Amino acid sequence: MIEFIDNHWEQREIELGIMNSNPAYNLLVNGREVLSEDDIQKEYEESKKLKTERYLVKIDGKALGVIDFCPLNLNDQMPWLGLLVMHRSVQANGLGKEVYIEFEKQLKKRNFNVIRLGVIEGNKKACGFWKSIGFSPYDEKMLNGKAIYCFQKDINR
Repeated sequence: MIEFIDNHWEQREIELGIMNSNPAYNLLVNGREVLSEDDIQKEYEESKKLKTERYLVKIDGKALGVIDFCPLNLNDQMPWLGLLVMHRSVQANGLGKEVYIEFEKQLKKRNFNVIRLGVIEGNKKACGFWKSIGFSPYDEKMLNGKAIYCFQKDINR
């Protein structure tokens, strides 16, 4: 059973464990393989500032992922998935796809029609993943000196 539980600062050690199980991702995005509690605090502060929703993904009661969702990005007035990361121990077995599909169902119930996301240049695995579940590239932008590939999906199809 997949559940999305509101993620709070008190659960930072769980999130830190999930994030640090993905050293290659951390290196690509943050410039280092291991994140600190300060890094997670910055993420929470950014999330609060952008009014995003942050969830722990629990599967059969065990926290195995993190999702960050922005219902209204102030730059384009569109909903954005800021993060979907699964613990490394459960990657490459279709679980991430199941989690995303379940999250998309929740978005449909909330009357969202479209969702966007960005993938940092060099993350070919993520580009392939998002394309495989129906996202299409529509733009490329620069953020902090890094190219970001923008993807979009009409979730009502």
